[in-house]
Amino acid sequence: MLWVLMSMLLIESGAAVCVDPHVRVRGDLEVRWLDPVASACEMLTTLPDRDPTAEVIVTGGDELAIEVHLPDGRTAVRRVSDPELLARTLVALLTVPRAPPPPSPEPRKPMIDPLPEAPAASAARPGRPLAIDVGLQLGGRIADGTDYVSVSPELWVDTRIDAWIIGLTARWELAQESNLPLPDGFEMETLAAGIALGRRLGGAAFALDALISPRLVLETQSFGEVETTVTAIDLRIGATLRGTFEVGQLSPFVGVDIELSPSRIRRDVRLDPLLPPLPTWNLAVSGGFAWEPR
Repeated sequence: MLWVLMSMLLIESGAAVCVDPHVRVRGDLEVRWLDPVASACEMLTTLPDRDPTAEVIVTGGDELAIEVHLPDGRTAVRRVSDPELLARTLVALLTVPRAPPPPSPEPRKPMIDPLPEAPAASAARPGRPLAIDVGLQLGGRIADGTDYVSVSPELWVDTRIDAWIIGLTARWELAQESNLPLPDGFEMETLAAGIALGRRLGGAAFALDALISPRLVLETQSFGEVETTVTAIDLRIGATLRGTFEVGQLSPFVGVDIELSPSRIRRDVRLDPLLPPLPTWNLAVSGGFAWEPR
C-alpha cells in the first residue's frame, strides 16, 4: 500500500510541475527533471509563434520522451537525455515558422501611355537634327585675274541633317565687264545652277559651312551693230566657305567662292574669233542674309 501511495504522489507531483494546459506529464519524473520541466512549461506560456493546437505529452524516466500531437494526426517524438536541452527541444517542436511578408503590389500601369516629353529646344541651330536655310546674297566676282569683273546676286537653299548639308544654288552674273580687247557693242551675262554638298562646323554663335558644288553654267555673249548672240554651256566645280553669325531666325553671313572649269585649263575657248576667251576660273566675295523657317 505504501508503494502505491508514493507512486500516486509522484505522478500527481509530476503533473503539477507543468502549468501549461497543453502539456501533460505522464509517469514518474526524476528529481533532476522537476525544475527543467517546470521552467520549460512556464516558458511555453509566453512563447511567441507557438502552435496553439499542438498537444504535448512528456513521459518521465531516465530520459524524457516528448510527443507532440497535431489535430490533423501528425505526431513527432523526441527523446531528451540532457535537462539543458529540454527547453530548446520544446521550442523547436512547437514554434510555427513565420510566413514571409506578402509581396508589395506592383504599381498599376496607366491604361493610356503618357505622352513623351517634348525635347527642349536647343539654343544652337547646328544642334537641330533637321533644318532648312534660305539664303540671298550679293557678291563681286573676278575671273581669270581681272579679265572679267561682274556683280552676281545668288539664291541658295540648304537642307541640314545634323551637321551635313545638301543644297541647291543659282546665280546670275549681270553687268559683266572685261579688260580685254572687245568688239563694239560687247555684252556678256552668265547664269549658273548647281548642287551643294558639305558640312557645318561651329557652335551657337558662329557657324562655318564648307561646301563642294558641281555647277552647270550658261554663258551668253553678244556684239556688233547688228547684234550677234552666241552661248556656251560649261560644267564647273565650285568650292564655298560661308560664315554665318547666328543671331536669330534671320542671320547675316559672309562667303568666299571659287569656281573652276576643267575643260578650259589647257586651252582657250572662244565663241567667236572676234570675242575674248571665256574665263577658266573665277573668285567671288559675297555677303547676305540666311533665313531659317521654323
